[in-house]
Amino acid sequence: MKILVLDFDGVIVDSMNEGLFTSFNTYIRFNPKTRLFAGKQFTFKDFNIAIKKYKSQYLKFKKYRTYLKTALDYYFMLAAVDKDAKIKNSKDFDEFKKTISADNNKFIDVFYKNRLGYMKNFNKWIKLTPIYSRIKIIFKKFDKGNIFISTSNRKTTVERTLKYYKIGFDSENILDN
Repeated sequence: MKILVLDFDGVIVDSMNEGLFTSFNTYIRFNPKTRLFAGKQFTFKDFNIAIKKYKSQYLKFKKYRTYLKTALDYYFMLAAVDKDAKIKNSKDFDEFKKTISADNNKFIDVFYKNRLGYMKNFNKWIKLTPIYSRIKIIFKKFDKGNIFISTSNRKTTVERTLKYYKIGFDSENILDN
């Protein structure tokens, strides 16, 4: 019997743009004087324009995303870009996090509330989270009951995304926080 265990973000879907959209709009609430992305919240309408205009900030965010473990790490990633930190590896990132004070629980709460709010406009939100093209082929090679998703994302987000992309999946096989 073959069992497949996958992460959701970055394996099944490319959630980088959604992560930036949600985390920056949360970050700016805690750092209203930030100069990142001209200090203006993203909207669905202007997001692609903003990431092209501020490509260097976007690429640094993308680079630091390697160190993402929890929603709170988005705060530290954006702070690193904001402060032009020199981070070359996970040790540097962990050391940088110690230099930044953050209201951990509040940021996480606002981050997830923001995400749920954006998901109310699901057809626009889902465009920030495209599925990787070959994932459906991989899923077809396994019995549905033998595929598991381990994620730090919320189960409801995973379920809704899989449903949108017409991937039948056993909900009990989504292992979230």
